[in-house]
Amino acid sequence: MIESLINKKNSFLESLSIMFVLRLTLIITNCYLVDINFYYYNKINYIRIFIKLSIMIDLKIESKILILLLLILTIASVPVYAQDSISINNSTYGIDYTQKTPQVNTSSQRTYYITPYTKPCNKKILKYNTYNKYTKNYYTMLSYMQKFEKYGGGTLILKRGTYYISNAVTIPSNVNLIFEDGVVINKGTKTGTRKYKAAQSMFQLVQPSKLKKKNAYSGYNGVKNVNIIGRGNVVINMRYINKSTAIICGHAKNIQIQGITFRNMYTGHFIEVDAINGMKISNCKFISSKRSAVLNGEAINLDIPDKNTQGFNNIWSRADKTPNNNILIENNLFYGLDRAIGSHKYSQWSINGKYVTNKGQVYHKWITIRNNRIINMRSDPIHVLNWRNVVITNNYIANVVKNSHYYRGILAGGAVNLTIKNNYFENMYRPLEVMVTKNNGVGSMYSITYNSLTRENYADIANNYCYNVVESYARISFGYRYYVNMVKLNLLT
Repeated sequence: MIESLINKKNSFLESLSIMFVLRLTLIITNCYLVDINFYYYNKINYIRIFIKLSIMIDLKIESKILILLLLILTIASVPVYAQDSISINNSTYGIDYTQKTPQVNTSSQRTYYITPYTKPCNKKILKYNTYNKYTKNYYTMLSYMQKFEKYGGGTLILKRGTYYISNAVTIPSNVNLIFEDGVVINKGTKTGTRKYKAAQSMFQLVQPSKLKKKNAYSGYNGVKNVNIIGRGNVVINMRYINKSTAIICGHAKNIQIQGITFRNMYTGHFIEVDAINGMKISNCKFISSKRSAVLNGEAINLDIPDKNTQGFNNIWSRADKTPNNNILIENNLFYGLDRAIGSHKYSQWSINGKYVTNKGQVYHKWITIRNNRIINMRSDPIHVLNWRNVVITNNYIANVVKNSHYYRGILAGGAVNLTIKNNYFENMYRPLEVMVTKNNGVGSMYSITYNSLTRENYADIANNYCYNVVESYARISFGYRYYVNMVKLNLLT
């Protein structure tokens, strides 16, 4: 008798599919299925399958039985993130596909299509001794971006195929970069030349002519009106290249990234968001990263150009401490990462040459995170740090280092007007914590940053669900590293 518990969160149809595969495999291996018991979780609308197998051992089919066992183990261990949302008490948590994403207008008089074999539109590039099999896709895309910079914008559509990007493709204003179904963009590591090495980033929102110009942009006066859109199955594969970033955005306005699967990050970020006024990231998937040393490799990093914190060190950016404003992150999947969304340093202005507590703090403003599914994070999935006017709602957050009280589903510090409500926390030690904090290491000259919550904020925090957690309450403390008088708000269970 073999008993196997597949403790997975599958839909009803997915569960039936698993049962069918198991039954078929048993028939092939001449084994007999004694019983299948279904246990239904009314609380979270999931099915857990308990399978009892009785095997007639035949020495002639030992190898088949081994295959059967491997199949069962494989089914039990495969990462599951297909179930996009759950419904509890008429509320939806996680990705909400009933909410239609506005279509981006990509019509343009300057619309061009390319394939992995398309040559640069600037034929002079073909004569470069650096143009080769490693750099050809980079140069082709760059040539169109240079054309768009000259003529004030355009649309570039990548057709199905695999592209390798060795160096940063710079994107100017008024550009639509569209990836059709079947596009795979791999991070290139070779350039085939000694003149320059492969870059750490794949795309940068900057005019091509200003990529190497010092302090070219400040405030929000950089690139504007850029849409990076995936249509169908589109993958940007970072290939676990150390300290690499897929898309770098800085000092820009009105940016949208939609419908792309980002994979395989290592110590960098999938999307770097610095000094942006108006950005929407929606219907994307952020899947798999290698463990970083300090577990702060966010899929989406909200940072500030600041020399003291070493945030955003691109030569074209002025370190002027411009925060992000009006950022919307919705309907995305995050799976198997250090962290989904967050900041890991904050900035402050000095008062008469000194950093004074509760004065001069720099805040990211109007940050909304909603309808996302966040699973299997190695540290705090969402890290709020000096954010003002924040809304975090209808997210499903699960599997956060359950045996460690050090990590939470959501961690907030230096938050002002913080709305966290209608989220669902599952399988973790501590769902939610709001605490007084201070930069460590770089940026430690800045003073302690405190939270400022309204009565409504407190009421909203209590309106979150949790399941299978060690602490079924939210922690709110008021002193730096002082937790004696903290408030514990019971969450819904």
